[in-house]
Amino acid sequence: MTQAPQLTEAFVRELATGQSFDRGYRYYRDRSVFEIARRGNLITAKVEGSDYEPYRVQVALDDSHLVTNASCTCPYDWGGICKHIVATLLVTINEPETIVEKPTLDALLDGLTADQLRKIILSMAKESPTTAEALERATTWLRERPDIATTSSSGIVPIDIVAVRRDIHKGFREIGEVDPFHHDYYDEYAGYELNPSEFLEPHLDDVEALLDGGDIATAVTLISAVIDTFVDG
Repeated sequence: MTQAPQLTEAFVRELATGQSFDRGYRYYRDRSVFEIARRGNLITAKVEGSDYEPYRVQVALDDSHLVTNASCTCPYDWGGICKHIVATLLVTINEPETIVEKPTLDALLDGLTADQLRKIILSMAKESPTTAEALERATTWLRERPDIATTSSSGIVPIDIVAVRRDIHKGFREIGEVDPFHHDYYDEYAGYELNPSEFLEPHLDDVEALLDGGDIATAVTLISAVIDTFVDG
């Protein structure tokens, strides 16, 4: 019987540039990764970096423990995974005993009443405006499409969240790089003529397509990534 592939350092090298892997290895060696946890096939962690606040990493694995998706709140967008994701994966490979096992979201929500779920959602929305916005979009689409399924057929997220964040960060960076003196005089509105909707709409179209297809879980993951990156931008 052929043995299923496993997550290895060689595989991580393939996901990152040489520079990102080397820097990520230093982060791993310097123990910059903390609060690393696993919920089913989802790994989350915080990584100390150049920002005041630690970066948040999320990695989705398949049943063979290979990466299906990875995202980080850092602005890296130069190809492959960033050094913070590299460091998180190296901890996962070399120090699995340090990972805190947590119940899956399905297990956490199992047995709760509709009223209890409602209270949880309202509490989360009060703490995070982006959560409220994501819920508003999701509920609007659900009301417009009452016939679609309410669960995803697969726990694996097929959307490349890293690429989505990279694309949106790139769009905002291009707006920020517009020269305010490009008209031979100072233009305080330079860059405003570039509409963020041009690089947001394709991803929102993907969200709508996912909802039409009944993949609510992936749609929520994608819209959350779009909103978080938009707020950062």
